[in-house]
Amino acid sequence: MCVMPKILNPELQFEIGARITAAREARNLPKAQLARMLGMAFNQLHKYEAGVNCPSVARIRDIAKLLNVHPCKICGCCDDE
Repeated sequence: MCVMPKILNPELQFEIGARITAAREARNLPKAQLARMLGMAFNQLHKYEAGVNCPSVARIRDIAKLLNVHPCKICGCCDDE
């Protein structure tokens, strides 16, 4: 079961960003290309990956779909992590 925490702390934001980066790099996908595919600015994706900003649940779903991973792999919210 996937349960997102209600309040994100900075450490969790950083972990989500690191998971996005790892999934993107595993696909050998440049950050600029993923940002274009998502229809967002490069700087916004950079902030997600750096843990400065946290993507919404809908954005996590979109990122996961493009990177061909389950959204739980991005948010780290599943028991099987």
